[in-house]
Amino acid sequence: MYQRRVEGRGSVCPNVPASCLQSPALDMRWSDRSQVLATVSQHGYLLRYASAELKADKGVVRAAVKQNGLALQYASEALKADPKMVRTAVKQNGLALRFIKGSKELVLMAVAQYGRALVHASEELRGDKDVVLAAVKQAGNALQYASVELRSDKEVVLAAVNQNIQALLYASEELKADRSVALATGGKVFFPMLPPAVKPRHFAYD
Repeated sequence: MYQRRVEGRGSVCPNVPASCLQSPALDMRWSDRSQVLATVSQHGYLLRYASAELKADKGVVRAAVKQNGLALQYASEALKADPKMVRTAVKQNGLALRFIKGSKELVLMAVAQYGRALVHASEELRGDKDVVLAAVKQAGNALQYASVELRSDKEVVLAAVNQNIQALLYASEELKADRSVALATGGKVFFPMLPPAVKPRHFAYD
């Protein structure tokens, strides 16, 4: 896999050969639909170089976000608000959620693909149990982005710990000291993970 820093942005473009990033001009015209379509179908992130007209072209943008959901950031504002386009993007990469205002349906789709995309959900949805459960089942550490109330919810914390025992770090102090939660780790929690006051209580169970 190639990873190159995009000039002037500091972001990483996965799967983009160095030769594709040497110059925005390349040896092609970024207003030529057929050339741009062929390019973004292989390297979606290169939508950033397309003309404004093509960034508003549904066919071109759809091809880009199908290859790399994060290419949604370069689409026209109208297409960022297009429900079908957004669904395509978040299904490919849940982190595309950062470029839109996500409904519950879209956030559920995003966190099912990448649980830690929960960080880009609204405060309201980070307090929605359905959304948070979907997120922690995909990535236990997404618990850190849940509301305080849900980090105190035993069902949510157990789901997170079952996916990744390190999620226990983000549970409420009460649940860190809860026998059933401790047992759910299968004895795999290491001392450095827990505050001193919690350690003895966790490892006192037979």
